[in-house]
Amino acid sequence: MLYIYGKHAACRCSDIYSWCRGEVKVFPTTDDAKRFKKLKTVILDTGKGQTALEIEQVKFFKNMVILKFKGYDNINDVETWRQKDLLITREQAVALKPDEYFLSQI
Repeated sequence: MLYIYGKHAACRCSDIYSWCRGEVKVFPTTDDAKRFKKLKTVILDTGKGQTALEIEQVKFFKNMVILKFKGYDNINDVETWRQKDLLITREQAVALKPDEYFLSQI
């Protein structure tokens, strides 16, 4: 899917699955979940609007990524994000090899 964030196209990178202590557990929709370690920010798409979030901490559990965002410290801050999308800008996307495409391009 292709999303617009400001003037930039954005790529869907994960779905928020659940939360705990201000952290969110997300199911990554990227080939390499370790790339979350390199991200500094993501975009939360609530369906009503989009908000840039600064990543404070990244952990991994099985096939999930656990993210902690700066300024969001308890469950009440993040519980409404369940089943929402996290996006990245096209500039944050990994470089593709020849004959590889983003889902948003198909």
